[in-house]
Amino acid sequence: AIHWARRERPDLLQIVDQPLDIRLMANRFAQHGLQLQQFERYGLWTREPDYNWIVFGRAVEHPVLTPYPRWWQLWKELRSRFGS
Repeated sequence: AIHWARRERPDLLQIVDQPLDIRLMANRFAQHGLQLQQFERYGLWTREPDYNWIVFGRAVEHPVLTPYPRWWQLWKELRSRFGS
């Protein structure tokens, strides 16, 4: 979308409207200890995705998580469906 706007409607662009290569960004950020944590494309004014949501962050060691028993998970699911 941004390449089209640059060619056809440059008057619509703002200074922050820049094309992004997510692979290049991820590689450069990785050199500084950051990793891609979330990437989402969405449309704000159109049905087609014309915006990106990009989140980089430091790698975090996740602790071992202990799941709830199955009966507790089912109970929570039922409560969420029928209200607290």
